[in-house]
Amino acid sequence: MASEENGSAAFDPWNDDHLRRREEADFLKKFLLGRTAERAERKQSFVLNIDAPWGQGKSFFLTRFAKALEQDGYTAVVIDAWADDHAADPLVAILVVQSRHLMDWIDLESFRLIRPAFTDELIRREAFEGL
Repeated sequence: MASEENGSAAFDPWNDDHLRRREEADFLKKFLLGRTAERAERKQSFVLNIDAPWGQGKSFFLTRFAKALEQDGYTAVVIDAWADDHAADPLVAILVVQSRHLMDWIDLESFRLIRPAFTDELIRREAFEGL
């Protein structure tokens, strides 16, 4: 199996998931795609909160979920409050992490996107695939 470090598409982010959270991630992905498509039509945003006591696997789940989404061609920005939040205003940490992530998408010479953004049509198609 490929290692995480080499960025190979063959890397399985769920290879050490002994609690079978991949099934939860698949459900969450379909739910989020459906909700995103629904909200896009109404021009509304959506917020999802994942809450559990310390040590219950939130970081494990979310980092692997983000990697799985990226392997499927989506953009996922992971903000780790323990590592990234050093300011009094949490918005600062969110903006810094997002800007770092988005810099990978921008050609600084032309200020154009290197990686095309997903369209609403793609989101709708993915959301209802297999239903």
